[in-house]
Amino acid sequence: MDFRKARGREIALLGHVSKRGDVWLVLSQTRAGVRYKVTIDDDKQTCGCADFKANGKPCKHIHGAIYTVEFPASNLIDPVPTAVERTKQTYSQDWRNYNLAQTEEKPLLMRLLSGFCQSIEDDEPKGRGRPGIPTRDMAFAICYKVYEGVSTRRFIPDLRLAHRSGFISCAPHFNSIIGAMKDVEMTQVLLDLVDQTSVPLRDFERTFAADSSGFGNSRFDRWIDIKDPTKRQKQHTWTKVHLMCGVSTHIVTAVVIKDKDASDPPQLPSLVKMTAKNFQISEVYADKAYGSINNYQVIAEHGAVPYIDFKSNHTGKGRSRSGTMSRGTELWQRMFHMFQMHADEFYAHYHQRSNVESVFSMIKAKTGDVVRSKSEAAMLNEVLCKIVCHNICVLIMAMFERGLDLDELLVPKVRRPTLRVYEGGLSQSPVA
Repeated sequence: MDFRKARGREIALLGHVSKRGDVWLVLSQTRAGVRYKVTIDDDKQTCGCADFKANGKPCKHIHGAIYTVEFPASNLIDPVPTAVERTKQTYSQDWRNYNLAQTEEKPLLMRLLSGFCQSIEDDEPKGRGRPGIPTRDMAFAICYKVYEGVSTRRFIPDLRLAHRSGFISCAPHFNSIIGAMKDVEMTQVLLDLVDQTSVPLRDFERTFAADSSGFGNSRFDRWIDIKDPTKRQKQHTWTKVHLMCGVSTHIVTAVVIKDKDASDPPQLPSLVKMTAKNFQISEVYADKAYGSINNYQVIAEHGAVPYIDFKSNHTGKGRSRSGTMSRGTELWQRMFHMFQMHADEFYAHYHQRSNVESVFSMIKAKTGDVVRSKSEAAMLNEVLCKIVCHNICVLIMAMFERGLDLDELLVPKVRRPTLRVYEGGLSQSPVA
């Protein structure tokens, strides 16, 4: 069944076809209150819609009238399937490796975080004076502090322990950590860490999901109540995060943080392009808010297939802003046809989008759903630290469950323990 026949069947099923004399009146699906005149003869069929005038072929309105003539309304309705008893699908958990990953997470996180931070380079010091704290140490400190989830002052004993273990070259003062969290230049450092921590899983991911979520904070936005303009109330503000993650491992591959009211659809092209730098993309999943020709165009350019839910007012035409036929437009039409004709297959792919919800749940459960910082730069950096810690925790799980060897990716530049996974747990031996 082609597209026009399917839409004609839908029109007939909805009862949008009536007869007046020898002419059938078919209600338009896109123009409210408009009815097209359709005539059906043995040798000729006509309709007043633009589709028929342009192509001269039977349109959906003609097919709707034909279905109404040939089939009673009761036959248009698919029979109700008999109830089938279904057992709930369950997924087994590899408890041995899961328990090992959880119990050994903290020392492994310090080891891996320190290793990834070694790639951070500082600018050459200018002039004389006391040398500053290395940026790699500050990046380690703020990420580890967010992972611990305590105040900066209470975090200092843990930082000193990390220093004695050789993970950092010095233990910064708590004021230095607060200053680093507010540093706008630290944002790019943390974005690079998100990128680096996702690369080891490039061979395990081909499908990705995108969405956004907010992290609350202690700041308030004031707004005027509509009913009583003289009464001022307060409303919590938040930090909105747009990210793309791998469906199989839940690794975060790209992050965009805009203002709290930023729209979702314009962020998808950036997420796809950043992910494509390190990963081969075969499928992209997103909810109906991301459905636009521009997003389809970007996904098509990277050779991927978008499974994005369609809104009720979407049609299969899909025109770009310029009105020309592009790869994105063709992809839109093809996916809309699949959405209409093979809904079960479409939604079997689309529902993998729920994995991005799992990622946000994992991040908020481990490091909290709020940020402690108050300035804009500090809030942004704190959220990025949460994502860096999440990625490292995902890598730790991959070490146990997938046998991933990450030690060869980390070049030891400072004295710190080498961690080896064995059947009973971890062994530690200091190396130079």
